[in-house]
Amino acid sequence: MYFIETWFGIFIVDSELNVVDSKLYSEDVDEIVRLNRDFDWSYVQGFDAEPAPLGLEREFRLNLWGRYEERYRSLLHEVGHQVCEGDVEVSLEDRGEDVIRAVETLDKFDKSINLLGESVKEWALSHNVGDVGSGEEIAQDILDGEISESSFNNSVVYQEVKRVSEQLMSLKKARDRVLSYIEREMMGFAPNLTKVCGPVIGGRLISLAGGLKKLAMMPSGTIQVLGAEKALFRHLKDGSEPPKHGVIFQHELIRNTHWSKRGKLARTLASKIALASRIDYFSGEDKSKTLLEDLEKRKKEVLQ
Repeated sequence: MYFIETWFGIFIVDSELNVVDSKLYSEDVDEIVRLNRDFDWSYVQGFDAEPAPLGLEREFRLNLWGRYEERYRSLLHEVGHQVCEGDVEVSLEDRGEDVIRAVETLDKFDKSINLLGESVKEWALSHNVGDVGSGEEIAQDILDGEISESSFNNSVVYQEVKRVSEQLMSLKKARDRVLSYIEREMMGFAPNLTKVCGPVIGGRLISLAGGLKKLAMMPSGTIQVLGAEKALFRHLKDGSEPPKHGVIFQHELIRNTHWSKRGKLARTLASKIALASRIDYFSGEDKSKTLLEDLEKRKKEVLQ
């Protein structure tokens, strides 16, 4: 016995392509979609059937398929649409989960890099090593040989600082790879959001919201203060000044603007982010050009 799975039912056939039994689905679109996703193995096992060879299935499609499918043809378009829509939704959620994990990983890298950078800088300062910059700059200068062992007057300390510097720069390279991954993924499944606020801010918003779908469902006012939950709770508890923005402060539009104008621009940016995330989730069309033009127009109005 063999089984042949079609979008409208399951058929049990013998080696001569005689239909021994069949399980045709009800003419309900939702039920057909569900059964296309959840194959009924118990029905097949009841006949001890195995998948039909390709040749036998091909013959079934050529000679018998149409006879049974005819009553379902009016439902084909809607069934196909719902199946594809469901697959896209799962794909978006899966990719969103990966971005969330990547952003969390990026944050861990940043913490480690900052800690090691501070250690390298403090070590250099304690030995009066030249005109020091950031810990990362010092580490790179050590690895490039611009800061030599003689600068420390202590070979043991120099070797230790060099070892930490190697770890620091290795972490930086790993961080850059994670960042590149976030950029690629964000452009792949959330291009409008990425172009409006950048891949890292967009990824961070998806992470804070718990996924692209949840971000798309949020009102712009909530998006505006994502990442500022502590300040928001403080405001609700003791009446202190409410936060004007959360992680969107990292956007140059807000960060590089005088504090007195940031509130208005934060509201504008949050509204465009809300629109961008909804377009990405529900349609996938690229409408970033219009969103960015509107954002630039509002920026000029606020700053004039």
